[in-house]
Amino acid sequence: MDTKALGIHHTFQSFHYSVYNRHSTQGHTVPNSFHPLKTQHIDVAHTNHSQMVPRMLPKSKEYDVIYHNLTISLADLFKWVEELVRKFFPEEFDILAKFCNVLPLNTKSPVYPLSVLVVNLDVTTRGHRDRKDYRICVIIPWGKHSSGHFCIYELGLVFKMNPGDVCIFSSKDLTHFNLHFHGYCGSIVLHADEELQVWEKDRNGWEANAHMT
Repeated sequence: MDTKALGIHHTFQSFHYSVYNRHSTQGHTVPNSFHPLKTQHIDVAHTNHSQMVPRMLPKSKEYDVIYHNLTISLADLFKWVEELVRKFFPEEFDILAKFCNVLPLNTKSPVYPLSVLVVNLDVTTRGHRDRKDYRICVIIPWGKHSSGHFCIYELGLVFKMNPGDVCIFSSKDLTHFNLHFHGYCGSIVLHADEELQVWEKDRNGWEANAHMT
């Protein structure tokens, strides 16, 4: 079935404060004695030396003040979500925590054990799966609105979620969307980038490099 038919498209604003490891420059084929900044790909015109490690999306820096204020004002909420994941999804918690515990420069994720914070404004989505997400996704609605129910197609579930309710599910495996609403409807979404597995495993292939610490 065409998942685009499951929901109704609606243009909305979305702010991503995300630690990603996608499209990182890999060092798996580079001799450990070579300096990473002196390596060059032979099949491309440019080697991106600035993307060897997990990093915040560049666009996140445009809203760094908003991000800072959000992480402070919502700290108790994020801590509560952390405890929910730890209690009800212990296997996922342990796996995701490994990623957060090895972020560069001892970076502490404010949405631990997840690494991506998304704020959606007036959001209505088509049916979709987030194929680059890893393990679990957390959705928390906010705003004064009616309708806008959250739906999971494969499970045949429709949730009337009130502001502050929490839904934890596998966004990679389950087709999900929310219906039209009246009023003001936003959501906070927490998830993790599946490419962080590569960083956790061997630091994108740079772990044994003599010039990386």
